[in-house]
Amino acid sequence: MQGSAKYSWSPRPHDLPLFKRLLGDGVDLGMSFSYAEQATPNGLAEAFVIGRDFVAAASVCLVLGDNIFHGHGISKMLQRRYAICTAARSSAIK
Repeated sequence: MQGSAKYSWSPRPHDLPLFKRLLGDGVDLGMSFSYAEQATPNGLAEAFVIGRDFVAAASVCLVLGDNIFHGHGISKMLQRRYAICTAARSSAIK
């Protein structure tokens, strides 16, 4: 996402305040965020329909909100899991 100037998020109504609290307007990250609520989880295509004015003539990237992970120690946990999977894959290939 880095290198783009503006981003639009389309979270569900109960998630919207959480995204706003976590990400704010993006200025602290050197970005600009806007939000457009997706009332029900009706799929990826609807996210583009909701954000049609935002994406009108721009190149876009769709990021699924439920694929954003955050938390204390998550980086180390993912590194450990990656190491375990890599070791298992190496053993299986031999």
